[in-house]
Amino acid sequence: MSGIRETSGIDGGPATREPTSVAKKASTRPRQRADKPYDEDLLVSLLADGGKSYRQIAGEVGIGRSTVSKIARGEVRRDLGNRVQRIRRRRARSVEHTAVRWAEHAMKIHVREGIKGKGETARRCREYVMGVAKEYTGRKDEFHDAELDQLVDVMLLGRPGNISVDGRSDA
Repeated sequence: MSGIRETSGIDGGPATREPTSVAKKASTRPRQRADKPYDEDLLVSLLADGGKSYRQIAGEVGIGRSTVSKIARGEVRRDLGNRVQRIRRRRARSVEHTAVRWAEHAMKIHVREGIKGKGETARRCREYVMGVAKEYTGRKDEFHDAELDQLVDVMLLGRPGNISVDGRSDA
């Protein structure tokens, strides 16, 4: 029951009016969900791509923006959020793998050109390779001939070599 309760004042003072607290009756009816069919695969793909806003994704899939946001944060439909994360991890590994293969190939080309080439291009290739080698090993000084031979073996021929940080080869 809601309403206002009147109380009489102390020692015959003026009466006051106080609101009474009202406890809402709990609904016995289960909450209705608006289960709209939508393409889960499309939603997962769009979220994993990361190129569109939640509003754009919601418009394409046919659900509300807040629902897309909740799914992306894992508040609802954790199964879909987990699928999105798996796809993102798989794509990241694939990109890393491709980058490593490309970098190895590019380095071999630079080493070959630096060894066999002549002129300015060969000089720049040697300079680039030495810069990468110094950065990779953390070296600040120049490499010795034996170390350069090892670098060529590693980069050009794919043979393992042990280039130490202190300037001595571990061969």
